Amino acid sequence: AYRRQRQMCIRDRRDENTHAFVEIEYHDHAAHRNAHFTDHNGITMAAMGASGVAFGSARDADNHVAAAVHYRPHDAAGAFAWSVRMPPHADLLALAAGTTFVAAATSTRTLHIVSPHGTRMALRTVPGDVVTLSASNQSHLALVYAASTSVSAVF
Repeated sequence: AYRRQRQMCIRDRRDENTHAFVEIEYHDHAAHRNAHFTDHNGITMAAMGASGVAFGSARDADNHVAAAVHYRPHDAAGAFAWSVRMPPHADLLALAAGTTFVAAATSTRTLHIVSPHGTRMALRTVPGDVVTLSASNQSHLALVYAASTSVSAVF
């Protein structure tokens, strides 16, 4: 898992007036082709998994555009990019990308689990404010949230 994660880096993100240009460079060119795309969504975070990369964009200040998770597979064969919008008034706090899922935590204490194909798999309530998410290549998700006076972890 560690070696795979070390094989990729987001090399560049250049902000323009209305969009940004994102370039993903893989160190192992035999395994994956480099990719680049134009970001019109205002990406603020990313998480890399074994099958692809999840990007998170924030909601706009006027609530006209909801926060969203955007997914791009490492390889185009049999897979496609997708986007899933979060509920109105929810800010995206954390992302994690596993082998068989993408997890997104919001400010409404909700955990969204989506398949690498864009199908919503689960929606769970978190009993505190989410601190971070982490995924493994064995389909495990670690969720850390803050309780009223302490920090708790669910594995």
